[in-house]
Amino acid sequence: MIARRDFLKAGAALSVSAVTASAIHFSHAAGSTNAFAFFDRNMPDGQRFALLAEQIGMDRRDTGRDMAALLYGEMRDWTEREGTLFLGVTRYADFTVASGIARENGRSMLAAVQRREGPEDLQWLRGEPGALARAALKNGLQTAHLETPEHLLGAPGSILWAMA
Repeated sequence: MIARRDFLKAGAALSVSAVTASAIHFSHAAGSTNAFAFFDRNMPDGQRFALLAEQIGMDRRDTGRDMAALLYGEMRDWTEREGTLFLGVTRYADFTVASGIARENGRSMLAAVQRREGPEDLQWLRGEPGALARAALKNGLQTAHLETPEHLLGAPGSILWAMA
């Protein structure tokens, strides 16, 4: 039988370890990136991007195929996040909504690239090759996937974009 004193010590140890783990997680999350990811889980490219964002420690949100509802609803203050880089892999409609709201609030689209019909067919809508990687590095993201967006964009119509 466990003595009351041993039981209390074990409980205190668990509490301390839980607080310590939370502090370590918070400091890692707060210091790891200053970026936020939007993705469309209904797209295989969006799912890949969500996994990448998770691996590199980014906060992320599924657009649910309705970027306007998300950005005017629960995330209505997203443009107020000073110094945050916003990245997304979405469809064209969500991209245009996000870029319009960003523009209205003084943000700028740094780069956007869309997969066209062919396997080697990328179209730069804003910016140029290298713009995504430079924006990522400036914000503390270390990922080669943004240097070569063709690896993230497999399906025609998918757009990888970045705004600040």
